[in-house]
Amino acid sequence: MPALIATAQPAGEILSVHGRLVCGNGTPSCRIWIVGSNRKLGVRELQDEVPDMPDPLLKLLAYGRPEDYRAVYADFKVEALTPDKPDHMRMVRVISASKIVVTNGKEIIIMKDNL
Repeated sequence: MPALIATAQPAGEILSVHGRLVCGNGTPSCRIWIVGSNRKLGVRELQDEVPDMPDPLLKLLAYGRPEDYRAVYADFKVEALTPDKPDHMRMVRVISASKIVVTNGKEIIIMKDNL
């Protein structure tokens, strides 16, 4: 598993990261914070402004319903879409997630092994 460190890594690389996925205001609207770091990955949005990730993951997030805030902690497999640059958000698309824990900010509401 390649480590996400401050060295140049090419686009197109498949990475495994343990992180917290949340969606909110801003561009991109969904971001993954890599646990144990100060790095964030931005999830690319498709033409209809839907994040580029599997539908089951969007459903776990309750995407599009701001009253249902959720955070998804998981081991994510992502494809890097831009090169890694120190102090910049790297754009990715989410391929899959495993060891999933969904919270509403106060308590765990869903636990799944994978999608």
